[in-house]
Amino acid sequence: MKKFLLFLAASFLLAACNSAPKVAVVYFSATGNTRAAAVQLAGVMQAYVIEIVPESLYTP
Repeated sequence: MKKFLLFLAASFLLAACNSAPKVAVVYFSATGNTRAAAVQLAGVMQAYVIEIVPESLYTP
């Protein structure tokens, strides 16, 4: 349910901003390496950054 609400909030945010970019970089990062790449890519593309967070933490 938490993931769905986050997705719903992100969708409304994207739809509400007419001048905002229409691109989102969605990522999952267990160790942080993907996070750094996603943030850098989003900066270049002027996109939103959305992180996928697991309900229960685990070790890859």
